[in-house]
Amino acid sequence: MPSTNKLKTYRRSNLSSKNPAKLGVRKLNQAIREQAEREHEVVQLTARDAQIRASLMGSGRYPPDPLSVWADFEQYRDYTNLGEEHLNPWRNVGQYLKLHLLLRATLIFGGYSFTAKIRPDLESKWSANGCNPSERIFKLISNGLAEEGLSKLPLTYVIEGKGRRGYGSVGLHIHGFVQTEDPHVATRLKVMFSRKFADHPKGRAAAGYAAKAGDPVQFKPIYDAGDPANNTAGRWASYITKNVLRLDQRLRDKRIFVTKEGTALARELWSFMRDES
Repeated sequence: MPSTNKLKTYRRSNLSSKNPAKLGVRKLNQAIREQAEREHEVVQLTARDAQIRASLMGSGRYPPDPLSVWADFEQYRDYTNLGEEHLNPWRNVGQYLKLHLLLRATLIFGGYSFTAKIRPDLESKWSANGCNPSERIFKLISNGLAEEGLSKLPLTYVIEGKGRRGYGSVGLHIHGFVQTEDPHVATRLKVMFSRKFADHPKGRAAAGYAAKAGDPVQFKPIYDAGDPANNTAGRWASYITKNVLRLDQRLRDKRIFVTKEGTALARELWSFMRDES
């Protein structure tokens, strides 16, 4: 059976068998959802522990280092929920938790969240030509990053075609974030997204946007509006993955992209939290 680490909804056609029903596709998809739920709980517990440590460490003369509060220390074991022995080895960490780890590292070291729309006329063209939207978007962004010399950024994004509540279809768009303290890098990324797939050379009407539609590409300094007290820590990572397990006829393949540097940064933070030497 495929691993449950990937945030992906399987169909019978994805699995090779003379009798796909025997593979338990429903059970597999349920197991993926349950793993994501368990990892969401880990996110909330570790965020809560970080708050506790920050409070205890901040009672001294100097404020706590934003990275140090994510490590466990013996003197705080009576107050915190988890120790490094409760955290899975990296090979057992799922994609949901990895995205949250990358978000947490981005919050610590600085970065930007972004949302970018795919031009409606471009989406219509792909549909008419039988193109795979995911492949086209991945290729456009990959080429754009290479052209700008930004391929090695810790960056992730998710492709989706549903609204906030997950019902009905909306125009294809991406949500993501990038770890960089340099506002010029964020500006270069925004210009690249606009040039590659969000803006039309002949203007908004030619792109197919509604007259009152907002800016198709938006970048904002990263922050976390969530709180583990109400189970919402890491809100942006939760938000961008909210529809990834919902079926979408346009998006049958991979929807999540993470650069190698993004995965490495997430793993580095996890190793630090597990107190690996």
